[in-house]
Amino acid sequence: MVSYLHCTAIPPLPLEKAWRKEPRTRSPLRPVVLPDNLHLLTFSVPGWVYSSNHTLHLHNIETGTPGSTQPDYDRVLLRIMHLYEKGEDPVLSQPATINMKEVLRGMGEVGAVEERSLTGTWDISDLQRWKWKTSEDPGRGVKRSSIGVRGDFNVTISPKEIRTFFIYFK
Repeated sequence: MVSYLHCTAIPPLPLEKAWRKEPRTRSPLRPVVLPDNLHLLTFSVPGWVYSSNHTLHLHNIETGTPGSTQPDYDRVLLRIMHLYEKGEDPVLSQPATINMKEVLRGMGEVGAVEERSLTGTWDISDLQRWKWKTSEDPGRGVKRSSIGVRGDFNVTISPKEIRTFFIYFK
């Protein structure tokens, strides 16, 4: 059996409609700048619409209570990762502390920061973490950054740590 491929030539766009590769001279937003050892993994309006109180959200689903059908553009999901392992680099392997208000200043005025589980569904303060002994020498264990966000909007991210937040803009 013989197959034929039929090709149609697409005429070029008129010059006045062609894409122009001109650099943007002004942007309404200032860039988000992080230290060299941090990486912005996620910055998005969550694709789900629910109360940030996950327990309340599950209750509303079970009881059939309707929720909002409109996304909340004043709340974004932010996920930041520390790029280095402990001891990998004398400077870049150190924990990094950032001020969320300062880092996100170009996006708008930050009203509140709420730390979430990695998936973003649970408030970190609601989680009951399992605890187990990981070594015979308790001094050798890896210390996790303090949970939550301090009142001054400072967050410390330790080597190879990923932290997830809801950022509420005013």
